[in-house]
Amino acid sequence: MSRSTRHPSAATVLSIIALVLAASGTAMAAGNLVNGDSLIKKHSLSGNRLRNHTITSAQINFKQFGTVPTVAGFMNSGLVTLTSSTTPPGTQQTLMTRGPFSFVAQCLKSGSGFITANVLVKDNSATGAIEEDDYSANNRPPTTLNPGETHPVFYQVMDVVPHWYGDYYNLFSVAAPHGPALSGMGSIGVNVLGADCAYQLLLFG
Repeated sequence: MSRSTRHPSAATVLSIIALVLAASGTAMAAGNLVNGDSLIKKHSLSGNRLRNHTITSAQINFKQFGTVPTVAGFMNSGLVTLTSSTTPPGTQQTLMTRGPFSFVAQCLKSGSGFITANVLVKDNSATGAIEEDDYSANNRPPTTLNPGETHPVFYQVMDVVPHWYGDYYNLFSVAAPHGPALSGMGSIGVNVLGADCAYQLLLFG
């Protein structure tokens, strides 16, 4: 008994060839997607297209950040170093300004070789602002600041050898009648970190 053999039609053969070519094209396109940026338009992706917790320091150029803005009432001066001056009150630099308050670093060198570092708060405009700090914690009631007046908020450091004060030694608070009310702390030193005077100031509020 003979067995008939059915051969695929020309249309079927052409359909199979087209399917193979289409699959090959898709694979080639996928390869280009993985290997290059040409298929994604610049500035076209939203932040919600990134998976959470996938960006690492390898993808970040920290030099491009510049000055970091205030976040949720927190301010950090970072490390500030000054070269001393022998003319009172010494070299001065404003570390931060918030509301009517400016926080000023001073670095003075005396003839005997002692270097003195201070951080002062200056009331620029608010009448009746108040201040309290660990340096003068026995003051009751708190110190009243008049416009333009300054008052130390950190422990004064004066030495000829390396000296560094931090943490609770430099806790303070200031408040103006109509705000803000600030709490602060930081570090201060002389003859450290390759500088005559070094400072860091943190503000909250």
